Amino acid sequence: MLVVNGGTRTWDVTDVVERPIEEPTDARESKRVLRLHSKPSVSGLELVSYGEHYETSLHALESPDWTEDGQVFDVDEIEILKQRVP
Repeated sequence: MLVVNGGTRTWDVTDVVERPIEEPTDARESKRVLRLHSKPSVSGLELVSYGEHYETSLHALESPDWTEDGQVFDVDEIEILKQRVP
């Protein structure tokens, strides 16, 4: 489940890419990017882990509102829910 800034939009997560960052001088530990679909828009969520905190941004990739295309929106709050499948 993904809730962005307390919104009520439902997103389908269609792609997830995660890469560790192994550069010793870089404070980032990993970077995860999710492709999100919500009729009729497509967005990308970028999540960067710094160990004790995360930084997140939402990128509008395709939107019916032309003023949103290509925009990057700050994400004020993120909660990561880990699900275990038996």
